[in-house]
Amino acid sequence: MLPAVFAISCVLAAYGGSTPAPNPSPESTVQSPADCSHLTTEEQAFSQQLSPTSKQLFCHTFNTSQRHAAMEMTKQPDNSGQMPTPDMAVRQVARDNQMMIPMTMPSGSDGMSGGCPAQ
Repeated sequence: MLPAVFAISCVLAAYGGSTPAPNPSPESTVQSPADCSHLTTEEQAFSQQLSPTSKQLFCHTFNTSQRHAAMEMTKQPDNSGQMPTPDMAVRQVARDNQMMIPMTMPSGSDGMSGGCPAQ
């Protein structure tokens, strides 16, 4: 649920209102795992290390040079001396190319249970 819809739902619930069922949009529906079978063997191996969101970008949005840049980025330390993870590299290439990076919604494991805040 989007944050604005979440907030409206909480306000309506607090005042006895009801919330309409959200209409699933293409952005909010769960996507099947990205099919990366069209990539090279090396690209497929790299894609296996990615989160579903990064894998979708890597396999279906990036072009060959962007995929190569992300793979190379994990082989050398960044400015702070840390080795970027594959997901970090994909996000950086996406940012470098002014791509929209999909946000993932909290699953409850980060202290957000998905319910309305205590009142």
